Amino acid sequence: YVLQAFLGQGAFGFLLSARTRDTHERVTLKFMRKAKMSPEMMTEDDQGVAVPREFEMLRRCAKYEYILDYVDHHQTDVYWILVTKLFGVPWDKATAAQTSETAMDLPQLVATPAERQEFSLQREQAAAAAASVRPAAAAADAESAKPVQHQGVAALFEHGCMTRPVSHDLFECIDAHIQQPATTGANGLPPYLARYVFAQVALAVGYLHQRNIFHRDIKDENCLVDAMYRVRLIDFGSVTELPYGENNVQFTDFVGTMTYAPPQAVLHEPFLPAKNETWALGVLLYTMVFGCNPFASTEEALRGLRHIPDPDGIVDADLRSLLKGCLRVDEKQRYGITEILTSPWLYAQARALDPNGLVMRRFPARAGSTRRRQMVKSATEATEPANGLALAAEL
Repeated sequence: YVLQAFLGQGAFGFLLSARTRDTHERVTLKFMRKAKMSPEMMTEDDQGVAVPREFEMLRRCAKYEYILDYVDHHQTDVYWILVTKLFGVPWDKATAAQTSETAMDLPQLVATPAERQEFSLQREQAAAAAASVRPAAAAADAESAKPVQHQGVAALFEHGCMTRPVSHDLFECIDAHIQQPATTGANGLPPYLARYVFAQVALAVGYLHQRNIFHRDIKDENCLVDAMYRVRLIDFGSVTELPYGENNVQFTDFVGTMTYAPPQAVLHEPFLPAKNETWALGVLLYTMVFGCNPFASTEEALRGLRHIPDPDGIVDADLRSLLKGCLRVDEKQRYGITEILTSPWLYAQARALDPNGLVMRRFPARAGSTRRRQMVKSATEATEPANGLALAAEL
């Protein structure tokens, strides 16, 4: 591999982008220090060889489109090295402005006529302001000036061998779309884009849940996004798997990010791993639409979602219902992944993004509505004719 750029660092190591010497394919190398890895972080692959659990779980799950592509893994005396395909684009205001101009033309995007009309209006307004957006390179230059903590990587920077790009994750994507000052109450991704991105994350989670696999750290920083708003779920370091049939096993140890933790985890009470993740999906969706976390404090999270700000009337009833369903305090009443993927706000988009039915064929359609029929029309136009007709017939 030819090393190219420093992408980040964590408790166990660091990330570099690179290209392969033979095919010139762009990849990401995740270096994990062996000395910092506990026995619980290891497992056996199909050949009975000990490997990091993260590597093996990603290898098994990466067959699905919305999960990061596994390429290979290696080891040295010091490091385990995970190789994955490099994905995403550096997100800043310029990237957001450029990609938003053609967002309604994204493959398989489902949108209502009202959303398309609103998009046309916003595109006209954005065109007038586009000249004032600073170039993407300026943000990258600012990032490259930050110090690097890892000694070996720092040496590469000092010799001019590497650059530091802006992050490719959903956190930066959302931040790049936030308007300063805010022009609406929903100051994140436009609802149709939020639905498009969120459907991909929910499909990835659905794929895992159908196999009794739980990611355990769903958040915006663990989703990579490219210029076409395609998503890849990453970071399988906390993933766990339960035997088939043991769907009601409760966990007592929370290992994710506390701002995405459900009330049960905050109170150190037992919780169902599936409902833990649907709470995290609710926090993620709210953050995507409003540009901020739904709860300003732990105390607010313990009370659940009680108020959805919408002074401009952008958040429709179906989206409100989905958010409230995901963020219910009582996990018995909280939506599961089935309720999320079959919700009126998301179902048509999820079906369009899963044309082979790898996930959605297991979920029955709910009763139709006028809004859904409008969205089905868009879905049939956005997918292959055969898939579109099948979707329309099912709905």
